[in-house]
This record gives sequence, C-alpha cells and structure tokens, in this order.
Amino acid sequence: MAAIPKDARCDDDTSPLLRNETGAAYTEMLVCFMPMFTLITCLIQMALMNVAHLIVAHSAVLAARAAVVVLPDTASCYSDNPPNQLATGATGDENIVQTLIGGLGSSVPVPTDFGGLDRLIPGGSRSGSGNDPQSVFFQTNARYMQVHSAASMPLMGLSPTPLTLRSRQTTISRALSANNATALLARMATSLLYNRAALAVTFLKDGQYANSFGDNDMVTVRVTYAFTCAVPLARNVMCKDALGMRYPSAAAIRDRVRDAIRTPSPDTIIGAIGAIRDAERDVAETDPGAAELRTAPNSAGLLLGLITGQRFAVIRAQAQLPNQGAPYTPRAECGHRATDSFQEECR
Repeated sequence: MAAIPKDARCDDDTSPLLRNETGAAYTEMLVCFMPMFTLITCLIQMALMNVAHLIVAHSAVLAARAAVVVLPDTASCYSDNPPNQLATGATGDENIVQTLIGGLGSSVPVPTDFGGLDRLIPGGSRSGSGNDPQSVFFQTNARYMQVHSAASMPLMGLSPTPLTLRSRQTTISRALSANNATALLARMATSLLYNRAALAVTFLKDGQYANSFGDNDMVTVRVTYAFTCAVPLARNVMCKDALGMRYPSAAAIRDRVRDAIRTPSPDTIIGAIGAIRDAERDVAETDPGAAELRTAPNSAGLLLGLITGQRFAVIRAQAQLPNQGAPYTPRAECGHRATDSFQEECR
C-alpha cells in the first residue's frame, strides 16, 4: 500500500476542525436517544397490555359463568332459540353477497340468485371445519349475545376514548388516562359500540370450536379482544393496523385493492375480492386470534380504524366450567308473570 503524502495528512496544526472534539456528548445523546425512548415507550405499552390481559382473563371467567347458565335455559327467554344452541346459519357455500347480507341479521332475507354474477367471485372462505371459528359462529343468536354482554362488562374500562378513536395524534398521557374519571366515563360510553366490533366470544368442546353442547358437557369459553394501542412509537412496533390484524397477508390485499382503484375493471375488482377471500380462507391457520375476532357481532367496524390510523393488539383468554343442564322445568315455562293459581297448577 502506498504511503500517504505528508501534506495530505490531518495530524498537523493546519486542520484544527478535523481534530475538534467538542459536542461529542451531544452527538452520543442523539445516537442513543431514539433507541432508549423506543425501549421506554415499549415498556409502557407492554405494561398496559399486561393489565389488559388480566381484565380479559376475568372477562373469560364471567363469560363462562354466564354461558353455563344461559345454555340450558328455557327457549322462550331467548327468542325461542333451542337450548344449548349458540349459533345458526350456513357454514360453507355462501357467496360474498350472501355473507354481507347475512351479517346484518337472521331477520334479513338472503337472496340466492344474483343473475350469475356471484359465479365470477371466488368461492366461499368458510371451511365448515371445527378448526375455523367463522364456520361455526357465522350467525349468532340471543343466547350468544347474552354471553357476549356478560364478557363485555369488565372490558368497558379498556375501551378507547372517543378522542383516541378520532385522532391520529397519540400521547403517553392520553394512553395513561384511565385514572381520569372523565376519561373512564368516556371509555364506558364508547364500549357500548366498540365492544361489539372488538370483542369476540368463541366456544370450544374437545379442542374444537362448537356452537352446541350437551347437558353435562364441559364448556370452554374463549374471549378474544382487540386492545387499542395508544402509546406513541411503541404502537407502531408492537401492534398492527386494522387491515393487518384482520388479514395476516394484508400487503397482497393492499396491492390488489390499489390496482382496482387505479385501473377499475372487472378483472382488477375480481382480483381484489379474490385476494380478500384467499386471506379469509387462510386466516384460521395463520392467525387464530384474527379469525376469532371476525366472529364478533360487528367485526367489520374495526376497519374504520384505517381512517384514523388506529393500531391494535389481539389479547385472548379462556375459562372452562361444566354446563348446568339440570333436568328440571325452568320457572319461565310455568309463566312467572301469570296468576298464582296458574303457577301452583304448573308446579
């Protein structure tokens, strides 16, 4: 290697700027600040998520206690839904239009003929398997909603405030505002709508999702909750946006939808729908938590978080209790609002 000429070296007094060491501490602070700040915010977000997990675990216990009472109860108290039944509806062949209409409620008539247009859309995403919660809890009934309400009660304090939902700007103080009485009341009010989209209650029997139980079966209730991450910076590291949480392969969906918007045509539109259906088909295996969240009563409402840039973490917990299927005639069948003489005859 050739030697550096003496006049090109920087070890003499002719270049004092190159030997100036002032500001070294400031430079080191700039280098270390962002990693340390990111670590601190992640610790705060992790602490909030751990607290949320404790509440979700308590919610699962309440849901299990409600389920084993609601399941065998008389049908007249639950819109004449049969005892020990939690869901009704198709489980395998409905097309996308039927799916959208069916999600509005069982009272809405679902057309079956769309002039052949539905044949252009890729087939149904539900496998009909007990390993896919969407195939089991497609349409919920009154018994399910009673259990869902019981699970929702302890989660009121975890719901985001209206300010958090509508603003893209987040602060640590806003994320820690649960101790503020006004913020707590706002969370409880928001939960009436938020928990219908962010809370899913699924039931398992023998390790698989189930919507019917016997009188003496063990009932396992799993609560899945979309916790809103509000700590700045950490939320981008530890949590997913609404599309990424609902579809693990969100990048492919974004590309197809972007193509359909830029150059709308039958091919691009069908391609975007096909990408969504493919993601729905695979989500039960790749991300069970996301699949469970899509069984919430108004699960599509979480996609509104794309407008305000909300990010979420999926938290799950479960509890198990034996079904209280005691062989007796419930009091409601005796007519508890009838006359005393009628009740005596019923007894």
